[in-house]
Amino acid sequence: MTGGVIRQLRRAGGRLVPAAQLVLWLYLYLVLVLCVWVGIGAGVGGWTPVVVTSGSMSPTVHPGDVLLVERDVGAIGQRSIIVFDRDGQRIAHRVFSVDDSAGTYVTKGDANPAPDTDVVTGPDVFGVGRLLVPLVGLPVVWQEQGDLVALGAWAAVTLAGAGHMAAVAVNLLRRRDRGRARAAPVAAAQVGIRRVRWLVALLIGAHYLLDPARFDVLGDAGKRVWMVSTALVVLAGTNVLSSRHRPDRDHGLTTVAELAIDSSLVILLATLTGTSGIGWVLFALPIIEAAVRFRLLGALSTWILLTGLTLVARVWAVQYTGAGGLLDEMEALLDQLSLLFLVVVPGAYLAEQLMTDVLIQQRATSRAVDRGALLESVAQAGFKVTRLGDEPLHAIVEGTMALGFDAVDVALSAATGVWRTVAASGPGRLPAAGDAGSGQRHADLAHEAVAIDRHDPDHAEVAALVAHDLSLVLAHTVSQHDHGRLVLRAGLAEGRKATNDQIEAFRLLAGQATIALQNDDLVRQLRATRDDLDHQAHHDALTGLPNRALLLKQAAAAMAEPGDRPALLFLDLNGFKPVNDRLGHDMGDVLLRLVGERLTNLAPDNCLVARLGGDEFTLLLSGLITEADAESLSATVWDRIREPFELNGDIVHISTSIGVAFGEPGMAHAELIRRADVAMYEAKHRSKDPARAAEDAERGRTMVYQVYRPDFDREEERRAVLAAGIAEALAGDDLRIDYRTIHQLAPSGGGPGGVERRRIVPPVAGLEALLRWHHPELGDIGAEEITEVASSTGLRDALAWWVVDRVCGDAAGWAQRHPDADFFVSLDGWSDHGGRGLVDNLERAVALHGLDPGRLRVEMSEAVVASEPTTIVSSLQALRRLGVGVLLDDFGRGRTSLSQLPHLPLSGVKLDPALVAGVGRAGEAGNDAEAGNDADADEIVLDSIVGLCRRLGLVVVAQGIADAAQLGAVAALGCQLGQGPALGYPELVEHVEASLAATAPLAPGAQGGPTRWDGP
Repeated sequence: MTGGVIRQLRRAGGRLVPAAQLVLWLYLYLVLVLCVWVGIGAGVGGWTPVVVTSGSMSPTVHPGDVLLVERDVGAIGQRSIIVFDRDGQRIAHRVFSVDDSAGTYVTKGDANPAPDTDVVTGPDVFGVGRLLVPLVGLPVVWQEQGDLVALGAWAAVTLAGAGHMAAVAVNLLRRRDRGRARAAPVAAAQVGIRRVRWLVALLIGAHYLLDPARFDVLGDAGKRVWMVSTALVVLAGTNVLSSRHRPDRDHGLTTVAELAIDSSLVILLATLTGTSGIGWVLFALPIIEAAVRFRLLGALSTWILLTGLTLVARVWAVQYTGAGGLLDEMEALLDQLSLLFLVVVPGAYLAEQLMTDVLIQQRATSRAVDRGALLESVAQAGFKVTRLGDEPLHAIVEGTMALGFDAVDVALSAATGVWRTVAASGPGRLPAAGDAGSGQRHADLAHEAVAIDRHDPDHAEVAALVAHDLSLVLAHTVSQHDHGRLVLRAGLAEGRKATNDQIEAFRLLAGQATIALQNDDLVRQLRATRDDLDHQAHHDALTGLPNRALLLKQAAAAMAEPGDRPALLFLDLNGFKPVNDRLGHDMGDVLLRLVGERLTNLAPDNCLVARLGGDEFTLLLSGLITEADAESLSATVWDRIREPFELNGDIVHISTSIGVAFGEPGMAHAELIRRADVAMYEAKHRSKDPARAAEDAERGRTMVYQVYRPDFDREEERRAVLAAGIAEALAGDDLRIDYRTIHQLAPSGGGPGGVERRRIVPPVAGLEALLRWHHPELGDIGAEEITEVASSTGLRDALAWWVVDRVCGDAAGWAQRHPDADFFVSLDGWSDHGGRGLVDNLERAVALHGLDPGRLRVEMSEAVVASEPTTIVSSLQALRRLGVGVLLDDFGRGRTSLSQLPHLPLSGVKLDPALVAGVGRAGEAGNDAEAGNDADADEIVLDSIVGLCRRLGLVVVAQGIADAAQLGAVAALGCQLGQGPALGYPELVEHVEASLAATAPLAPGAQGGPTRWDGP
C-alpha cells in the first residue's frame, strides 16, 4: 500500500516539476521584460523612472508601477499625467483642466470624486508621464513599507529562477547537439514556418485592401503602396531563402537571417500602423519561429528584443509625426503586447515541447540509423570473422576498422608474458603492449575489457595517450588459454570521441571474435580429428604404414596412368609365429614395426610400403617398372629381412617369401594385388618343397621370390578348394593317418664290403605317423599342404589336436593289444608348428588315452631348430619333462652345426636322405675310380656323423634306404634304425597290426638297447 502511494506521488511530482519550471521561467522572463522596458525608456527616451508607492489614479495604476517621466515639460494637455511637488511629496495626478493664460493646471486623482482644490503651477511640475511599466517597482514599495517577508520571497524566487536559467543555459552550451538544434531544424518545421509567412503576406494584403487608412501614418498613398509591396517582397524572398536552407553547410546562419528579417518586418509594421494596425498581431510569427528553432529560451529572448525595439520605434514614430497622446499610445501598446505575451509565450512553450519531442525523435532516429549502421558493420564483420576457412584475425581487424576507429591491432602474449602483434591496421600507432596506455598492463589483464581516455585518473595512462595522439584506447580479451592471451585493441585519434554505440559495437564484435576463435579452434580440432580418422582409415595402427584401403587407392591411381607398368611385391614373413609364441605378442608387434621400418628405409621414392595385416606386407612400385627393377628390389628386401633383429636383448632370425606381379592395360587394381598374393604363395611353397629348393640351389638362386604366371591360378584354385573343404574333412572321415615303419638295423658282416646282399626285412622298432587327406576331387593331399590350408583358415589348432588325439589313440590301442611289442610312434611334420601348444596337446592326449609317453617321438625339422634355437630348446625341454623323445629330422642338410648337438635335449637324429644316397655304391662304380672315390667319401662322412651321435648317446635313423646294399651299408656304419623303400612304404592303420605282430619282444635287460630309449 505504501509503495503504491509513493509511486503515485512520484508520478505527480514528475508532472508538477515541468509545470513549476514553466511558471518560474515565465515569472523571470516577465521581470526581465519589464526591466528592459524601464531601461529602454530611461536610456533611449531620457525619461526618469518614478516608482508609484501609494495611492491609485486609476485601476491600471497601482503601487509598484514605474512611471517614466519626461523632464522637458513642453505642452501639457488634458488627461496627461504630471508629477508635481506638494508639501514635500512627489504626487502624480491626471490633468483635469488647463488654464493657458495663467499657466496653471487643475489635477484630479482617478480615484478621487472631485478635482484637487489646489492648482498646480508650471514651476511645480516635475515632469510629464510618458510610459507606465506595471509592477516592476514592487520591491521598492515593499522596502518602503517594511514588508521584508515579501521582499525576501521576491528575492529568493528571482535568484532561484536566475540560477535555474543559468544552469539551463550552461547545459545548452555544453550539449553536443546544441548547434545542430539551432542550425538544423527539422524539415517539417521549416515547411510550417514558410506556410505561416505566406499567410502573413495574405493578411497584410487583405488588411491594406480593406482599410488603407490604417497606413496613414506614412502620409501619402505612394508610400503606403511602397511599404506594403516591400513587406510582401521581403516575405517572399525570405521563403525562397528558407527553401534553399542547407543546415549541413551554413551552420544556422540562414536560420538567424530568416529570424532577423521576420523580426525587422514585424517591428516596421508595428511601428508604422501603431496599435490600430496589424503589426502587433504579427509578433506571433518571429516568436513562434524562434520557439521552433531555438526553443523557449529563444522565444522569450525574441519577445524581449521585439517589444523593446518596437517601443523605441513607436515612440520615435509618434514624436516624429507629431501625434499627441503618447502616454495613451504607449499604454495601449503595452496592453496589446502584454495580451500577446500571454497568448504567444504559452504557444511558444508548446512549440518548444513539440520541437523537443520532434528533435528527440529525430535524434533517436538518427541514433538508431547510426546504431543500425554500426550493427550492420558488426554483422558483416562477424560474418567474415566466423566464416570457416578464412583467417579470423585479419577479419577481426578489418571489421573493427569499419566501426570508425583509427588504429586496430590484435596482440598475443606467450606463456612467458612477451607480447607479439599478430594483426594490425590503421595509420595510427597504439602504445606498445604492456606499456602505459596499452590496456595490456598487468593490472589490466585482470579485466576482460579495458577503456582508457584523457580523463583516466592514472597520469601515466593519460601521458601515453597524449604521446601517441590518441583520445581513447579500448582493449578486449578475445581468447585466453594456458599458452597465452589474445587481446583486440582499438584507438581513436586526438580530437575524436567515441559514442556509446561505437563502444558497444566494439564489444559486440569482440564477443563475436571470441566465438569465432572458439569456432576456429573447434574447426581445427575437427579437421585434425578428420585427418586422424582419415589416417586411421588408411594406415595400419601398429606400424603406421598404409593399409589395404590406401594400397587399393594408390594401386588404382598407378594402374590408371597411361603408359605405366606398376609392380607389386607381396611379402609374407617366414618364422614370425615362433617368435610371437616364444616372446609374446608385444615382442611380435615390435618385430612387425621393425620390419616396416626396414622396408620403408629401403623403398625408393616411387614405392609405397603397406601392411595388409598379420605378417603380410606389400611394396607398390609406380611408373614404368621392368622385371630387373622388381628383381633388384626383391633381392634387397630378402637380404634385409634375413638380417637378425634384436628384441629386448633376444636375437631372432626370420625370412620372407615374395610374390611379384606386374600391371597390365585394362587390369583392375584388385587383380594386381591378387596376382602378387598368388605368386607369394607359390614362392612359399617352393621354399618348403625340398625338390624345388634343390633345383633353385642348382640354378644359383640365393633368395626366394616368384613372379606371377597364369598357371599359378590353378594352384590358387586348388588351395581355395582345399580351404573350402578342410572344416568338413575334420568333421568327417576324409582325413586319415598313414604309418611308415621304422626298422631295427643290425650289421651282417665285417663292414660295408661284407654286407649280405640278400633282402632281409628287420623287425619293426617304430611307426612314423603321416597325415593324409583323400579329397574327392583332388585326390590324396599331403600333410604339409593340409597344414598350410588349416593355418590359412584358422583351423590349425583344431587340426593339431585331431592329429595328436588320433595318433595317441592308435598307439594306446596297439599297446593294449600287443603289450610285449617294443615300438614307438613319431609325429612327422608337426614340429614346425610346435611350441607350448604341441606340448599341451600331447600331455592332454596321453592322459586321455592312458598312453605311456615313452612310446611317443616328435620329429623336429633341422631348419626350425637352426632358425629359432632358443624357442626350440624350451620346447624340447618341456617334451623331455613329459617323457616324449625328440628326433632331429633331415639332419645333415647343413643348417645345424655339429657343435650344437651336445646342447640340444634330443633323443636321436634322422639323417637326411641325401647322406644315405651315396652309401653302398662303391661296388657299383666298377672301374670308374672317381665315382668310387665319391662313394667312399660319402661313407666316411656318414661314419663320422654316426660315430659322433653314438658317442653323444643319440640314436641314428637312416632315411631313404632304397635297396639291400644301402641297408647293409648303413647297418655296418652303426645306424641303429632305418626306413625307406627297401624297408616298406606307408601303410593304412589297419595294416599296421601285421607289422607289429612281427616286432620282437623286449629281452630282459635290453631297455638300454638301441631299439628303445627314454632319451639321453
